[in-house]
Amino acid sequence: MPFNRETAARLAERRLAEWLSTARYADLLGWEESGKQDRRELIADDGKLYQVVTYVLPDGDGRLRLVAAVDDGGWSAVAPLTRDKIMNPDGRLVEPLDRPSGP
Repeated sequence: MPFNRETAARLAERRLAEWLSTARYADLLGWEESGKQDRRELIADDGKLYQVVTYVLPDGDGRLRLVAAVDDGGWSAVAPLTRDKIMNPDGRLVEPLDRPSGP
């Protein structure tokens, strides 16, 4: 079964929303400074197993880029589907300028 980009996009968006519902800037800054990652294996609605990795990168001027990368263990692991959010030091989210146009 080929990599389902729509399913992967839903998983990434859901994981980011879940993460942002509890994360604060100080917590995320700790993730970025330590290089911490969260790895999960999820079975999606299509019955396929996906790996979801979340991590934080610096984005300049104190902003943090929260990233969710999704692959199915096949070729998509070479270039996983990613979704991201950017958080200002005051905790406000801003939209990334390089937002993908589709799933």
